Amino acid sequence: MQFHTPTHGPNDVAFKRALLHAINLAQSSGTNEVLILIHGLNQLDGVISAVLGQAITKILKKKHVAKAGNVTVYLETERIKSQFRNGVIFSPHISSTLLAIALNDTRATDFVYVPWTNQELTDYLQNNPHSTAI
Repeated sequence: MQFHTPTHGPNDVAFKRALLHAINLAQSSGTNEVLILIHGLNQLDGVISAVLGQAITKILKKKHVAKAGNVTVYLETERIKSQFRNGVIFSPHISSTLLAIALNDTRATDFVYVPWTNQELTDYLQNNPHSTAI
């Protein structure tokens, strides 16, 4: 299934809610894997590091994988690929081009999107009318 936040931009509360939803989906489906898909490592600074904390952010930057309880959280960028096999793809603040790639990724059991701009949210909802707001 597809999910999205009805917000846009740097919103710590919405980001955290979406990430927790992705983790819960991974646990309930039994895959116990979440992929954070972003453009580049510099995107980890700001909202992502504010929500995850500096320690987890540092691990993701260096090893591109971290644990959140029994869930393995992988990091992928346009250049860095991961060992993510099957689970929830969490895509915060990505372009429409990377969004299209994520939506067609066959490894995804579910998809959680956090738009950056109001226009991206509008476009996403127009193209994905069955997405559920979280």
